[in-house]
Amino acid sequence: MMQDGSDGGGRSPVADQVVRTRALVVEDDPNIVDLIRSNLAVRGFDTVVSADGSRALQLLDTEEPDIVLLDLMLPEADGFELCRLMRERSGVAIIVVSARGGERDKVTALNMGADDYLAKPIVPAMLAEVIDRYLASGEAKDDHAESVSVPSPEQPFDADALLARVEGDRTLVGEMVSLLDGEAPALIAQARTALEGKDFQALHRAAHSLKGAVGNFGNGPAFRAAEKLEACARSGAGADDAEAACHRLESELKRLLASLEPFREEITK
Repeated sequence: MMQDGSDGGGRSPVADQVVRTRALVVEDDPNIVDLIRSNLAVRGFDTVVSADGSRALQLLDTEEPDIVLLDLMLPEADGFELCRLMRERSGVAIIVVSARGGERDKVTALNMGADDYLAKPIVPAMLAEVIDRYLASGEAKDDHAESVSVPSPEQPFDADALLARVEGDRTLVGEMVSLLDGEAPALIAQARTALEGKDFQALHRAAHSLKGAVGNFGNGPAFRAAEKLEACARSGAGADDAEAACHRLESELKRLLASLEPFREEITK
């Protein structure tokens, strides 16, 4: 039977001597919970489960999970809003696992703060791959992010790959561009304000939101620049490094926005 809460209670001093990865699974279907839990247990994970939104927020605070697996279709809860609230509270990796597999749902979830999106039915190998990607060590992520400090000649985004992902729906891409146009200036302003105030937690939130926003268009230069700024904020890097990362992100964001101009025309026709 599915129980709401931790498999083994809160973290204890003894248990913490052996560091185990903890996943928060927000899902109301007991069969899916059992499937996820069994796959995570084989990998040595502790699992905390919640079937409702308010309890999930409590567990996010008390259990300090390393990753969240979030269903969007919960009883008496808006999964998108829950995702947004979780992102406001924590920088934890949030992976949406949902039967709502439409591209618009994916875009909305990413804009609300999700890091990735898996459509049901769950394929264990794909779930493991995504989890491994986001649980890579902070050092490894920082090393990867360092590569964007060198100017890249590559194009801001791959138009063919983007259109293939949305099945050729140029109007949808236009809507995605409109969302980015509306969000990017405010998020850059938030990052700048946080940087000036040396508020690295706020800087991390802004960088993470920017990474999700530009990530809708692939993992090109703007995405990696946002990833770099997020890494600087996460590690509490020096002001000079964070300033350089923010400047690079602004530059790459301008290039991306300019290159998306043809798709803006789709929503004005």
